[in-house]
Amino acid sequence: MKNDIEKAIDLLKDLSISIAVVKNDKQYTSDKKGISPLLDLLQKNLVFFAGASVADKVIGSAAAFLMIKGNATAAYGEIISSKAKKLFERYSIDYNYGKQVDFIKNKNNDGLCPLEKLCLNIENPEEAYKLISAFLQSK
Repeated sequence: MKNDIEKAIDLLKDLSISIAVVKNDKQYTSDKKGISPLLDLLQKNLVFFAGASVADKVIGSAAAFLMIKGNATAAYGEIISSKAKKLFERYSIDYNYGKQVDFIKNKNNDGLCPLEKLCLNIENPEEAYKLISAFLQSK
């Protein structure tokens, strides 16, 4: 019998979606790009991720902070940044990944993703959540 993170990973790969969240046989999936599915869920319900397993195409530091803020139990990223790994270790979140990169790149592949840049010197999930929310609301 598969555990929640295995189910989330299977959903991510089988459905060609961007994110899958599994918690006690309940599932949430989205094909929205970027960090918006994570932020939307967290803004609607601050405890949505509590005890949940999250599989995402790309996990940079911003995504990791949101999963930490929501108390996710486990995470999988097809691509994960070095800082995201360190954050998961610091906050004792089980994680696995396909490929590690130094940082998440922007859409043009010529620099840091704006949210990765925003969270570069942040160490607190609450502070990151506020900055990410404000940044995306300004867009």
